[in-house]
Amino acid sequence: MKISSPIKYLIVTVLVTLALTSCGGGGTTVAEGGISGTGITMGRITNFGSIFVNGIRFNTDNASFIRDGSVATGGQAEYRVGEFIIINGVIDPNGTTGLADEVIFNDLLEGAVTEVSTDNKHLKVLDQLVNTDALTVFYGFNLLSDLVQGNIVEISGIKDATGLITATSITLKQAQFVPDVSQNELKGTVSEATNQAFKIGNILVEYSNAVLVGFSSRGVQNGQFVEVKSGSAVSGNILIADLVELKEEYLDLTGKTQAEIEGQVTSFQSLTQFKVNGLPVTTTSATQYKNAPASRLALNSFVEVEGVVNTAGVLVATEISFEFEESEATIELEGNVQSITVDRNEIEINGQIILLDASTLMVDESDLEVSPLTINELKVGDDIEIKGIVQTNGTILATKLERNSTSGGRAADGGNIAISTNTNSGSSNNGDNSSEGNDSDEGNDSDEGSDSDEGNDSDEGSDSDEGSDSDEGNDSDEGNDSDEGNDSDEGNDSDEGSDSDEGSDANEGGDEEKQDVDEEESEGINEGSDSSDDSNKNDKGGDDDD
Repeated sequence: MKISSPIKYLIVTVLVTLALTSCGGGGTTVAEGGISGTGITMGRITNFGSIFVNGIRFNTDNASFIRDGSVATGGQAEYRVGEFIIINGVIDPNGTTGLADEVIFNDLLEGAVTEVSTDNKHLKVLDQLVNTDALTVFYGFNLLSDLVQGNIVEISGIKDATGLITATSITLKQAQFVPDVSQNELKGTVSEATNQAFKIGNILVEYSNAVLVGFSSRGVQNGQFVEVKSGSAVSGNILIADLVELKEEYLDLTGKTQAEIEGQVTSFQSLTQFKVNGLPVTTTSATQYKNAPASRLALNSFVEVEGVVNTAGVLVATEISFEFEESEATIELEGNVQSITVDRNEIEINGQIILLDASTLMVDESDLEVSPLTINELKVGDDIEIKGIVQTNGTILATKLERNSTSGGRAADGGNIAISTNTNSGSSNNGDNSSEGNDSDEGNDSDEGSDSDEGNDSDEGSDSDEGSDSDEGNDSDEGNDSDEGNDSDEGNDSDEGSDSDEGSDANEGGDEEKQDVDEEESEGINEGSDSSDDSNKNDKGGDDDD
């Protein structure tokens, strides 16, 4: 894949951080509900304009936002594409839209790089091995090998059956440990415990002066799952803990709760008894399988499971979709856009029809840095890079679309772009919910059936585009101003969900200062790794120091 910007996407759909709980010592109990009632969705953010997770567009107008156990004062603007989140709320009966009550993010690991990458695929953070794949999102650097020992990074991701972490996003937070600013956060299972220290992997945690949360009078015991926080730099393999908190490693789903999770099979006994990210799952004769037969299910398979949690806390799957690994059925294609058909969510590159849907991860690495990027902002002539899966009819279903540069032409009146006024959800790309996703002018967070009809200016007061409301000259199709910088949620400038830090206060009404790269965070980082405005321009919201 061509390397051209600070955000790099790496492809196998992997997604879940399930060392996730917002309260120490207990799991997350979800309110009961039917298949169209209140439930829980867990997965990677693929786009904004509300929040897209697992192909579902969630209205977040009245949602509360929690990051690492604290209220996210910047709201949705503190979140980034690629981060794994939990959404508590309602999924509509159509399965493509929903209403979020609560949006939760917890990182899996944060701290110092202790072993650099030699293959651009793996590295160690606090001595934990971290793997990347083709959908891992990098913020603040170009290549995994750009990171050097001592860099402070935040990892969002999952652990497989062996404990290997696969990152869904990696954010460079500081070039080196900064007292009172940087934080080491490590989650894992206790071993070799004494009343003074214990180990997580090869890291020796000294906790004699730490605050203990959630433990009985017996204190820290082997086999417990804990989170360690430290305001001190790691020294060799020794970490001095400020806080040790007893945690539940996995979520606790109870009742008849609707659940839709994306992740990895972490335990497998049979087709009717296995776990995804530690959550127990069973199937029935009515369970439907997509992209592969049931026999494909095995340890470490990447899947998306949809169903209802029974009274025993087991997810009864109504549908299991298999995610393809990069070596299997994926294809990479790069070229200039030849045509765009909005009402079918199709573009054409090199004579090949590309289908987009609500699960397509879309990112703009051009100078325009449009966020959210939707089909409405694409132009004939744009340089596009696609990763996707070949369908039986010869088309390609895009799992990731990256715009490297733009033609500078108009999005809608070039004559060779098919723009439809008809956002009929019936033409949804072989059932792929397309009109609910990228055909929806995601920047306009109306969520009330306003799916990019002509004349629907998606600004909602958010003339972002690096401070320019001129739309780069794009008058766009019969009054539909795509507003190259149109940020989502009625002016909630999500900037890939993360405008939070370094003086960016979510800018509700428009991102007055389009952050060029978080200069304060990435300036001078990794002497050999140029974190200048040009090389690191799409940090889209920069470092979120929570």
